[in-house]
Formats: sequence, C-alpha cells, structure tokens
Amino acid sequence: MDAPTIVPSFASAALPFAPFCTLWIPSSARLLALGCRQDGSASLGALHLYKLEMPADDSGQLRLMLDAAKQAGGTKKTTTGLSRAGLKCGTFDLSTPSGRLLAVGDFEGRVSVWDVERLQGERPLQTLFTIEGGHDQIVNSIDATPHLLLTGSRDGRACVWDVRQRGKPTAAVAELAFPESDCWAVTFSGASQEGFFAGYDDGRVYMAELRMNAQPRWQHHLARSSGICSLDCHDGKLVATTVDDHFTLFDLDLTAPARGPELKREVKGRPTLRPPEAMDATTWDARFSPHNRDYFMTAGGNGYLDLYKTGSAAGGHAWNLQSVATVAAGTQPILSFAWNQAKEGLFAFASLDSSLHVGFVPTPLR
Repeated sequence: MDAPTIVPSFASAALPFAPFCTLWIPSSARLLALGCRQDGSASLGALHLYKLEMPADDSGQLRLMLDAAKQAGGTKKTTTGLSRAGLKCGTFDLSTPSGRLLAVGDFEGRVSVWDVERLQGERPLQTLFTIEGGHDQIVNSIDATPHLLLTGSRDGRACVWDVRQRGKPTAAVAELAFPESDCWAVTFSGASQEGFFAGYDDGRVYMAELRMNAQPRWQHHLARSSGICSLDCHDGKLVATTVDDHFTLFDLDLTAPARGPELKREVKGRPTLRPPEAMDATTWDARFSPHNRDYFMTAGGNGYLDLYKTGSAAGGHAWNLQSVATVAAGTQPILSFAWNQAKEGLFAFASLDSSLHVGFVPTPLR
C-alpha cells in the first residue's frame, strides 16, 4: 500500500476576519469559519458559512453562502449573539440525528447555542439559548455531547453544563477550577462521557470525573514552560499538544467504566519529517481521524501539517509512533483543523493569515 500523502489545499477562501475555529457541518459538504472582526475599536463576532463545490475540472471551490455579520447588521447595536463579541471556539458535538446544533464560546465568557439550519436566509441570527456570565473571561475551548457542554476559560475554570435545563442553564453541574491558571483546552473522555480532560497554560493536564463533582482523578505535568494548546480524545487515546513542537499521546484503559479512564502508558513525539528550519514551532491543534483512531493530524505554528500513525509494538507492551506524512500548507500558523466526519480523508483548516483551506489525504488510512 502506498504511503499516505497530504494535499493541503484544493479549495480556499480569503476571510475578512481573524479565524480561530473551523468546523464541518455534520453529514454535509458545508463548513463554518468562526472568529473576530474589527469594527473601529470594537472586536465583534464573525461567522462565514461555505459550501464545497467541485466544478467539472476537479478543482474545488468554496462558495460563500452566509456572512452572518452582514445578516446581523454588522454593528454593536444589534442584539444577536454573533455581534456582541469575537468568537473563539465552537463544536457540533451537541448535535443529534434530528438536528444540527452549534455551540460557541466567545471573548466575553458567553456560551451560545444556535440551530445551524436557521443560519440561512434574511432573518437576523437568533440563539436557541445563551449561558450569560458562564465564565468571567474568554472561553478558550469547548466540547459537547448530545446533553452536556464542556468549556474551558482564561478564568481558570473548566465547566460542564447540562443543556437539558431548558430554562437556560445558568449554573455548571460540575467545575474544575484553578483561578491562578488559564484553561486552554478541554475534551470529554470518550464514549462513556463520564469524565473530561482539561489542559492549562502551566503545562498540566487534569482528568476529572463528573460523579466526583469534577475533582481531579489524576494529573500530568507535561512541560513546565509550555502550555497545553489542544486536547483530543478518541477511543481510548488522548493527544495533547503544547506551545513547543512536542505532543504527548496517552493510552487510556476504558475496561472499567465504574472507575473511569485509567492511564496505561504515554509516549512523547515531535515532527521528524520536516526540514530542520521548520522545527521548533507551536503545535496549535491535533485531531484524530474519525475513520481510523490510529491516525491523527497536527497543525503547526509554521504552517505545517503532520500526519502520524500509532500502533502497538510486538507483544503489545509498547507503542510505535510513526510520522507518515508532512506538508508545508502555508507560512502562517494554522490555528484550527477539522476532519470531515462523512468523507474519509477530507479536512479543513484556518490560518492566521485569514484564510480557510480544504485539503485531503488521498490514500485510505489503513
């Protein structure tokens, strides 16, 4: 079988704002770019909706379907959730088979939930509900299940919210708090969703359980001078990236749900296929392939994408970690990366140069 390769961009769009998050709408060829736009001295929310189209010449293009800032009026005087503050993070994991719900966190600590099907048309953007004052400062990271939201903020708190409280949830059902630190990344722990992970600017990763009122079950101090930029957990594997060009991969034991995830082993990695001048850059994001958990992609501060494969060595007592492909996708930091859940190998990423790209891995990840 041929080694995997990365086609970094066969469709792209220039954005009139700084993008901090890109997301595929579930089961579709549509994607969102979320971020922050300037209106004089004010920093306001920005959201673009695109559709990936494939003309006859096989070169893709991104067609803009919605500029929510224009729809909302583009001024601070509008009362929509979009225009009140820049958008930092988002997730569709709150969605159910019958609906596509987008949860976002903004620069003022607010959490909002929208029905993505209502993002089209001429009506002003309206929220299904908003958690006002959920955090005192910017919401850096967000994750979800069909019933729970998980947020991490600069105020040092990682909070779990139960969205089944239809009277607009105003109090977290569980909270992990370190007020002197900045929570940069959060993720739920897996299929059981009985716990979650939170990564902080001091290089610590905590695992907490909901039934223990989010008290830490264990922690790892990955780097004393390197904060945790992203966390992703999939089928018993957790990857944590840091401000330097390293990442740590954790193997979790999920065989005893009553105890929650237990750490079996870990391995540290860094890019090996890049040229020497492309090393020592922040690894901003890492995401497991939804089609094969043995593969994950990292997005670097120097514009590189790196694809890795993991697997058990002989006897199953150690891990093999292999860098299988790398590509210079640009020269600016890649802030957000997302796989398409429906089409294997298809992905999107947003860069600091205010650009949105769609690429793919043409070789099946086997």
